[in-house]
Amino acid sequence: MDIEKKEAILKANLQIFDELNSEDVNYVLGYVSGLAKAKELLKKKAS
Repeated sequence: MDIEKKEAILKANLQIFDELNSEDVNYVLGYVSGLAKAKELLKKKAS
């Protein structure tokens, strides 16, 4: 993925965060954290 596309996605995500309340933000951050942890565990299991 090229840098311009990554930058556009990041800007869109940041704009969405501006529209969320703190409870929504905490939910999203927890969800993303869980996905990152699951990916890490799958990577360990595969190796």
